[in-house]
Amino acid sequence: MKRLLPIILALPLAVACTPHARAPLSDLNAAHEFDAPDRDEWQMPHAIVQALEIKPGMKVVDLGSGTGYMLPFLSEAAGADGKVYAVEIQKDFVTMLRFRTHHEQLANVEVIENTVSTLGPTEKVDRVLLLNTYRQLEEPIAMLKAIRAALKPGGLVVIVDVRPDPRVEGPPPEQRVSPSTVEAEARGAGLTVIADSTFLPRDYLLVLADKDEAAKLPPAITPTQP
Repeated sequence: MKRLLPIILALPLAVACTPHARAPLSDLNAAHEFDAPDRDEWQMPHAIVQALEIKPGMKVVDLGSGTGYMLPFLSEAAGADGKVYAVEIQKDFVTMLRFRTHHEQLANVEVIENTVSTLGPTEKVDRVLLLNTYRQLEEPIAMLKAIRAALKPGGLVVIVDVRPDPRVEGPPPEQRVSPSTVEAEARGAGLTVIADSTFLPRDYLLVLADKDEAAKLPPAITPTQP
């Protein structure tokens, strides 16, 4: 049975989205937006980390890491004995990620350049985050299958993407991916949505797990504002 993460903010429910064209990849011209001074206010990174339920020592993938906005938060959560993989397909962003991890001394972060259908790390992982990345996947089902194959028992996938409601700031409506589309594509890859929420001001959040393990997992935690 799907678990509903309580809604912290009073927000309208996401509306259905018509079939979409995958959004174009972000480029360096948009890089300044990824680390905008006000992003923490609407992205709520600490709440996303709570939804991931990261424990010290875990191996975490930030898929489509971009400029590495989430890396300091993920690195802290995983701890010195954990590992964070900053996975990115675009070479310019890979260069930026390597600079950032060195400059900010994120010793437990490894930067990996991947492909459209491979996750990146060669070892099993505990958590995978796709933050405003899913709508850009060229081969979403192939990627979700790769993620499922890489998950350890009890592993979780958290997908955060802009709500399809056109009133919400973000990419053009035709480039947005509805939660129902994500859920359908996840089923095609052997994953299932075990929790969902609209507590983020702009985005929806889905928690996925291997369909064969979903029933064994404990109840989802409730993310809270810092």
